[in-house]
Amino acid sequence: MTGQSSAVPELFLKRVELINSLSQANVGHLRILQQIAGYDILLMKDPNSEETLSAMEMSSNELTASQEQIDTLERDVAKIDEQIEQARNLEDE
Repeated sequence: MTGQSSAVPELFLKRVELINSLSQANVGHLRILQQIAGYDILLMKDPNSEETLSAMEMSSNELTASQEQIDTLERDVAKIDEQIEQARNLEDE
């Protein structure tokens, strides 16, 4: 099964790339959470600030999109993990 032995290293490289993307997505997610926390503080000072409320709503939308991206990347990593396991099982046969 010579052709399959090269599948595992390629899958691991894809996994590393996905983990890198996931790490970057988490950094962006944390940045958005920090922005929202800052807006919370500003709203304590002026609860009726339309500018702050609008910015907070935009950040909340960004947070939702960011979470969706993270969820997709996590699913992709899980798929790669399954493929690695399958490829290893084929090699062991």
